[in-house]
Amino acid sequence: MVFLCIVWALGSLYKFIRLIREYLTLKKFLKYDFSDDHFMNLIPPAYQQHNVKVLPSIKSPCVVGFIKPTIILPNTFFTEKELEYIFQHEYLHISRIDLLLKGIYELLVIIYWWNPLMYIFRQQFSTTIELSVDEALVKNFSKSERIDYIQLMLKVQNEQNYSDKESEFALYFTSAPAEPLLQRASNVLNKHKVYPSVPAMIGLFIVGFYLSTSIIIEPYYANRPDTEGTFTINEENAYFLVSSDNGYELYVDGQFIQSFQNINDETFLALPQYTSKEEIND
Repeated sequence: MVFLCIVWALGSLYKFIRLIREYLTLKKFLKYDFSDDHFMNLIPPAYQQHNVKVLPSIKSPCVVGFIKPTIILPNTFFTEKELEYIFQHEYLHISRIDLLLKGIYELLVIIYWWNPLMYIFRQQFSTTIELSVDEALVKNFSKSERIDYIQLMLKVQNEQNYSDKESEFALYFTSAPAEPLLQRASNVLNKHKVYPSVPAMIGLFIVGFYLSTSIIIEPYYANRPDTEGTFTINEENAYFLVSSDNGYELYVDGQFIQSFQNINDETFLALPQYTSKEEIND
């Protein structure tokens, strides 16, 4: 048991240190800003007062930060309409505190790092968040606007590759794997569907947490009978001494145990009975 606790603690410590290093790297990374006036002027007026950065090394627009969220844009040409879609998408993440939910899930991964279900549900959890945001964004879109939105997702996804490492502290407009994007595109085009809502996301989160805590490895201990304070009664070590009031005093190994008025138990009836201690010694 101690060995398993040590392994769990070392694994959690390793995951925690990696997460902290990633956070510090991201924080240092955000100090750089390659924005230029021409690019910033393309940002829709409703979003110009917010914290926006342009970083060439970023391949997909994303939002980072729990307390003061920052929208990061890649150094890619976007039309004003495309930027409008991107900002609407990222601000939905901010208003829904999706980054906080993702952060909580990453803390659970640190605690239950040994359970593969945590990593399976991590991808499903992220996909569900994106599906929900997409649905809220395109709810009142026309068919042509929905197609434009999908083309924007494809445009961003084509700039990425599978070697691009995504930060656990960010929510990206698109990710490199194609499968989630195909699911999102289908979800955007289909108006008549049951889409993932906030309750569905919470339900998925609860199920993932329950399944990750329901499998617990515990050491096996054989049941041992508790014999402390007990004794054995038989004809060789126990007897009854008849008292003056016609009661019975039970002795075991020469030690007085208890007095009885009647002895009806078969075990007791089999024990020898004496009227005096002299009779016992004889």
